[in-house]
Amino acid sequence: MMYIAFNIFSSMRIIFPVLFLLLSAPQLFAQSTAAEYFELGKTKYLEGDYKGAIIEFSKATNLSHGHTASFSMLGKCKVKIGDLKGAKEDYTFLIGINKRDYYAWVDRGSTKVLMGDQVGAYKDLEKAIKINDNLPIAHLEMGKACFSFGKYEDALESLDKAISLDSLNKESFCYRGRTKTRQKEYIAGIVDLDKALALDVKYEDALLARGKAKSKFGDHKGAIEDFTQLIAVNPKNKEGYFERAMVLKKQKEFNAAIVDFEKVMELDSSDYDAVNNLGFLKVESGDFAGAIAVFDQLVQKDPENAFAYNNRGFAKYKANDIPGAFADIDKSISIEQNNSYAFRNRALVNLADKSPVSACKDMKKAIKLGFTEKYGDEIEKLMLKHCN
Repeated sequence: MMYIAFNIFSSMRIIFPVLFLLLSAPQLFAQSTAAEYFELGKTKYLEGDYKGAIIEFSKATNLSHGHTASFSMLGKCKVKIGDLKGAKEDYTFLIGINKRDYYAWVDRGSTKVLMGDQVGAYKDLEKAIKINDNLPIAHLEMGKACFSFGKYEDALESLDKAISLDSLNKESFCYRGRTKTRQKEYIAGIVDLDKALALDVKYEDALLARGKAKSKFGDHKGAIEDFTQLIAVNPKNKEGYFERAMVLKKQKEFNAAIVDFEKVMELDSSDYDAVNNLGFLKVESGDFAGAIAVFDQLVQKDPENAFAYNNRGFAKYKANDIPGAFADIDKSISIEQNNSYAFRNRALVNLADKSPVSACKDMKKAIKLGFTEKYGDEIEKLMLKHCN
């Protein structure tokens, strides 16, 4: 009996470890597979396939709820595709696992900035800084948050700290340059943007920001060079074409500006500012039919766009289509009664139609709505000439 008991005991010593390994094997396999899915997700993320990356990271988190790196990357992917609520939930989950995960606090704070949650963003970023005051990314993101909410002095303080901790971060220099530009410190802003580009000569955000700063400073040639370099780096960067067109417009190089605005529309036909500017430039260059065709597109896309009707009406006025101009501007005013420019335009049409009484009535309305404060004394001069 003692021999039998000993054999049973010996057998159990062998069986228990085997059972433990068998029971643990799925978990060990899952961890390994989660890591594999994570690597697949990273590859797709780097390729810009954010939806594909989400699928892989989700597989990893389904297999292992403790795979925090996958939750973090899920959040980043969701931010990229505009699912801010989903990203916030992922970062909240990470904070629930580890309340001292300062990267999760930073990521959630940055997401709240994009959501317009100023108070929530500041709280999260302050929490990250409290946990680790020597974390450059926390100070950078705080600087970006302050910049987004118009608190430029606070932004500079945070960005100075970020740069003191990491002097090789191009984004910190870029945001500090942009902040100084917002404060109209154009030379100082350009210096910081130069530093960002010294770290990465193809840094698109810095090229765009430096071009804008140079344009505001009056260096139109330098601005055009930066926007041209940006387009060379990325021929699909519509902001490069748009900003270059705006500078060319200032220099009255209308034909070149028209080419750039048309390129913006080719890249994004819904870009209202580009369409509007293109239409105005065609009016300026005397291509009234072309301008009307451009504004036709806006009206077709948005039949209740008061400004599109007003602009098309002005183009028709310039083309001497008086009935068409009246119809469009009347339609514009029926949609938006407080647009002083529409009353200015209708006054011009009334003058062309030899109806000075109606024209003077529209001019008075334009002034009442603030035309002079916004656009200058054109109406006053017209009233002196045509109104008693």
